[in-house]
Amino acid sequence: MCRLSAAAPIMIAFLLGSVECTAQSATETSSPVILPANTPVILRLKESLYKKDAKPGQPVKFEIGFDVVVNGQIAIQSGTVVTGSLRQVDRTGKGPAKVLIDLGPAQTVSGEMARLASTGTSASDQPHGVADAVSWGAEIPPIIPVLVVMSLFQKKVLLDKDAGCGWFGGLGLGGCGVWVVAHVAEDAALDPAKQHAAQAEYIEKQKEKQKAAETELREFLKQLPEEKQKAAEAQLREFLKQVPESSIGGGLFSASYKGQLLHQAGDLDAAMEEYQRDLAWNPNSPELHLEIAGLFREKGDLARAASECRTAVQLSPDDERARIGLISALTDSGDFDSALAEAQEGVRMWPERPYFHYLFGRVLVKKNDPDDAIVELQWALKKEKNRFSPANCELGRAFELKGDPKAALRQYHTAIRAHGGDKDCHAAYERLRLRVKTAILRSIAGLVLAAATLAFQVDGRKAQTTPPAPEKQKTSKPLAGYSVIVVEPFIVENSQATKDFPAGEEANLQLSTIAGLQASALFEKVIDGSTKPAEGSPSSSPKEGERRVILSGSVIGFSKGNSGARVMTWPLPVGVSKAKARFVFRDAESKQEVFRFQKEAKFQATMSGGLATKEEQMTHVKVGLVEALIQEIRQRL
Repeated sequence: MCRLSAAAPIMIAFLLGSVECTAQSATETSSPVILPANTPVILRLKESLYKKDAKPGQPVKFEIGFDVVVNGQIAIQSGTVVTGSLRQVDRTGKGPAKVLIDLGPAQTVSGEMARLASTGTSASDQPHGVADAVSWGAEIPPIIPVLVVMSLFQKKVLLDKDAGCGWFGGLGLGGCGVWVVAHVAEDAALDPAKQHAAQAEYIEKQKEKQKAAETELREFLKQLPEEKQKAAEAQLREFLKQVPESSIGGGLFSASYKGQLLHQAGDLDAAMEEYQRDLAWNPNSPELHLEIAGLFREKGDLARAASECRTAVQLSPDDERARIGLISALTDSGDFDSALAEAQEGVRMWPERPYFHYLFGRVLVKKNDPDDAIVELQWALKKEKNRFSPANCELGRAFELKGDPKAALRQYHTAIRAHGGDKDCHAAYERLRLRVKTAILRSIAGLVLAAATLAFQVDGRKAQTTPPAPEKQKTSKPLAGYSVIVVEPFIVENSQATKDFPAGEEANLQLSTIAGLQASALFEKVIDGSTKPAEGSPSSSPKEGERRVILSGSVIGFSKGNSGARVMTWPLPVGVSKAKARFVFRDAESKQEVFRFQKEAKFQATMSGGLATKEEQMTHVKVGLVEALIQEIRQRL
């Protein structure tokens, strides 16, 4: 087989009818051939770049890897040299050093220079800086943009033209080296006469290649016994189906590899064209159908993606990738019944593969069957030792469907902590975290009823009313007549007295206040003033005869007490810790202040034996302030 494999690249042109493919005969024409803007141009590194030469301005040579053909007319020949210029080598940071290259123009067959533009990849969007280094893939080397950052290869070589080639590097089958995918920057008109001559020369070369291939094939077959020659020829043709080559657009490398390069560079239309051309030569390749399915998926055409995956499964029923692609495409397209059937078949064929159990569970979640989904997903996670973020996310969704938000939150958190999970998983985690947190804070209303058991003291000596008018001084019920209270976001005054107040707890204090007021039933309605109500909603404007009062709160003092007296508490010490707040009431219509007072809540850690957690201690302080506020409001209504 080694000899057969080595001979294969030489015979490809003959066996695939190279000259008849896309080249048109050279005919006289006065109108120029236009090389359109955005035409993809694929290049490969021609000469390695060594560290000793890595100085700004150092030439870096590439060559055209595939002929550039427009409507059957050759525009740029493969092998044409394109010279770039080294701009910068960045050796800062902990990662590998990086190389930034500016790519020069490419010469057309008629002598014009076609300027090359970037592919729109991440590095090319930062033309004046150094982006992250590109990682090498196991199967295909990275796509290198026009302004490119590349990882160092070894101690002496910065850029290795044969990177990843291995033993097959000399066979011309592609799949290794350093590649650049660029595009023509603007329309370029080729000289008609020169292009005509180049087209004629190009076709003659293709004919010569065909003759050489025929000769090589005949010599190869002569080495076999006569009775085996026909079988050998059939075997060779079958082998070559796996490495088809588009003769005009392919140069030395397969069209499928060209399609992969274009796909990775983000040129989906050009990649689709290459894959479809390749598929015409080899319609029974499951790999090509899967590549096309991936393109349709990226284009958002999930139905056609599923169709291509199904074809791949029919061609190769034992191909795991094809089955996985089909299940995923059917699920994402909303065909849950078909997806469920394929997932069940996948589990039957590969019962020990956790990924199929994950896909099965994912479909069950979509079909609103959390109980069976939990069984499949937990099995997959057990096999993967709980290191499978997508399964954690789906298990979180299953627990949500089952009505267990705390279990769901744990699964979402596990996925995110492992730097996994999709955007929906992150959004679900944040939504559920806020929901659980709000539920906990609202439960503080129940604690208010038992607040008498807490060891806090309230100093109400500083409570006062604002004397804007004599009639306000005459009444001790400034809040009488108000049926609705709007609780605005609380703030923390910026001062030395509040520097130790835990960040974010003012928001929790506001939520605790809302929960306490709702539980107290002192007002008919308690409105959260943190969010602006939608126009036309019940809380957007008061009803006729309804009076509203606005409550704003400010934390004006917080003391952790004597740090020398702490006994296993956070951060509040044994002894007395204090939190002081100012509450101001304003009439919602006139915006005039009607009442204000200050309260101080004290927590004694001895009440908890010095073992209270941070959350428990802050809850005690907040409950103290809320209870004091409610008592004061009750006296003023």
